[in-house]
Amino acid sequence: MKGHMPAAPDTNYLEKLPILYQEFLEGGITAYASELDFLEKTFDFWEITKQRFGTELGGVDAHSRAHFRVRWGIDQALDKEAIEWNLARLRDILKVSSAAAPALI
Repeated sequence: MKGHMPAAPDTNYLEKLPILYQEFLEGGITAYASELDFLEKTFDFWEITKQRFGTELGGVDAHSRAHFRVRWGIDQALDKEAIEWNLARLRDILKVSSAAAPALI
């Protein structure tokens, strides 16, 4: 039995990142110069995470597509697609933001 379909990508994920940044500040994490710096470094975080999946976590990410195929009957790595979708949105937002920044000064 396949069960219920998994949820669609969290389309509000990016809107939650500023809250995560504030939680980092409250927790004493000072690795980011600003909220913008935090958002810009999200891409590096994903690259590091992908590397860890392949090394420290034994290539667990290679099983994502098989999981969705067996569990839900969907021959796609939905988790990776959702992440890439959100990263593409963030990239677009940051481009627009940087293009508008001189007009804001």
